Amino acid sequence: MIVDIKFSCDSRCMYIPDGYICNLNKVHLSFFDWIENQPDCITVSPGGQYGLTFDAYDFLRYLNTEILKDVNEKAYFVERKGDKSDIDATLYF
Repeated sequence: MIVDIKFSCDSRCMYIPDGYICNLNKVHLSFFDWIENQPDCITVSPGGQYGLTFDAYDFLRYLNTEILKDVNEKAYFVERKGDKSDIDATLYF
């Protein structure tokens, strides 16, 4: 399936192998639980406030290391088509 991954300042298309994800929205939400435990995605402001920073590459890493970890097929970025007719779903971050 082709998924359009949208962030406030970035948008990428990603191929996710068919048959491994039954509920894309559940995977999307579980990504946020996973990202909280990734030290490279945690930032600390000069005032000591903690925050998270992530992008489409982090979602790709999550898919391939957690959701698709036991399969040979992996998710990857693909070029966006002009007419968007090949997009199966859109996820907003």
